[in-house]
Amino acid sequence: SNNDAGCLLVDKDHYIWIATWGGGVNRFDPRTEEFFYLKHQPNDSNTLSDNRVQHIYQDRKGIFWFGTYSGGLNRYDAQTGTITRYSHQKDNPNSLSHNRVWCITEDASGDLWIATDGGLDRLDAERKTFRHYRYDSSDPNSISDSQIQWLYLDREGYLWIGTKKGLNRYLPSSDSFRRYLHNPSDTQSLSSNLIYSILEDHYGFLWVGTNDAGLNRMDKK
Repeated sequence: SNNDAGCLLVDKDHYIWIATWGGGVNRFDPRTEEFFYLKHQPNDSNTLSDNRVQHIYQDRKGIFWFGTYSGGLNRYDAQTGTITRYSHQKDNPNSLSHNRVWCITEDASGDLWIATDGGLDRLDAERKTFRHYRYDSSDPNSISDSQIQWLYLDREGYLWIGTKKGLNRYLPSSDSFRRYLHNPSDTQSLSSNLIYSILEDHYGFLWVGTNDAGLNRMDKK
């Protein structure tokens, strides 16, 4: 539906989902080579909130989650065709932190973590409320920045968070964060604080991609 295709996902049924910039979400069936489209329609709340989609995630229950550029978070149940929108509401502290959503992942407890331009959000799947994690200059154990770019859950279950000001690891026992930052005087530190991607290899090394200073390999031990 649009030539600007970004995030790709192969779901549990082997369909290919494509996030586009302006054309909503496309689903491609490689067996029939046919496309199915989800798009924003004005005055219809059972459609996408924004056609500029940045991330697609499928949770363990098979539900799809779409992160959009300015329309917040969308939940899609493919069995019923129902879309539920989650957006930032100025007067509701339990709503989404920001309507720009960059990345989504799920932890072992089934809670959803959402990277936004206004902080890291944790969606309680049962209560459908958000808990917010934001940078606090007075708290060295807070996340290092509120502009979150990337999320990654490693094989040990730790959540890693890439921000515009460093890498963080969430510590569930203390509900706090450990920061990993660029230090110009330390060649063993991150090459840059602009973190755009994170991946763990089969040896357990963490690979951290930056926007302006190359790739880092991190030994978590």
